[in-house]
Amino acid sequence: MAGAIKTNGALTKLNMAANALLTKQAGKVLADMLKANSGLKELDVSNSGQGLRRSDKDGPGFAQEIAAGVSANGALTVLDISNNNLAQAKEPLYSDGDHKE
Repeated sequence: MAGAIKTNGALTKLNMAANALLTKQAGKVLADMLKANSGLKELDVSNSGQGLRRSDKDGPGFAQEIAAGVSANGALTVLDISNNNLAQAKEPLYSDGDHKE
């Protein structure tokens, strides 16, 4: 499905809420899709931890990957990432050397 979404220029809204997507790997797949699809305007990945065991969830990893895709997309105007516990990092999302204020 991700391959088809990458090349579908007509798709403007995608609702993938309440799926077991809250992993770094799923975030990477979605990020690659966002990088390749310049027509997608709205993406809903809210409640993406449903169906996953707590130990398999990686909100921060998911968020990092999605952020990379969003920054490269240019067309996305709506992104719903609500109810995903993204702040429960196992490690910092950036190191002191990377953070710029």
